[in-house]
Amino acid sequence: PAGAKSVAWSGVAGTAALAGLAAIITAAVIVGSTADRQTVQYSSLLQGRAAEPLAYDHAGGRVIVTLTRAYDPGDELVQILRAGRGEKVIVFEWAIRNVGGGPVTLPADVAELKYSDGETRRKGATFVGVGNGAAPRGISGHTTATVRAAFVVPVDATPLALDFQATFTGLGGITYDFR
Repeated sequence: PAGAKSVAWSGVAGTAALAGLAAIITAAVIVGSTADRQTVQYSSLLQGRAAEPLAYDHAGGRVIVTLTRAYDPGDELVQILRAGRGEKVIVFEWAIRNVGGGPVTLPADVAELKYSDGETRRKGATFVGVGNGAAPRGISGHTTATVRAAFVVPVDATPLALDFQATFTGLGGITYDFR
């Protein structure tokens, strides 16, 4: 039978080895989930000047993602949403071009807005439209779809960043930082 010191040292060594393995796995997840980042002039989006396109390879094809426009306020653009007192709707619009291969699907939680209204907050899209339907929805190969994400936020909200996450963008997705 092992002595008390042997048991204690084995426990310490096992714990240290396990902690080292956990650190390696955590570092791999962080590195592998880094978002593509773009700095975008928010006022340019409001004027209809698009951000630079980003391209992603997926099974059998390529997807090109372009943030094309922002509507602030966008209350009239999304008739199914009604902003309450002290609120407004902000709508972000993308052109998603599926150059080839099979369909790609956009989930309902594809977009999240970071904004400030005196405090920094995050909010998922209240509604996401893909083409003429609601997400989740697929975009067939060799087609382009207009995607709109609508957010109901306080009327004094200032957008700070927008996250776009679909499976074809990888673990980190895209983060648009507004200036």
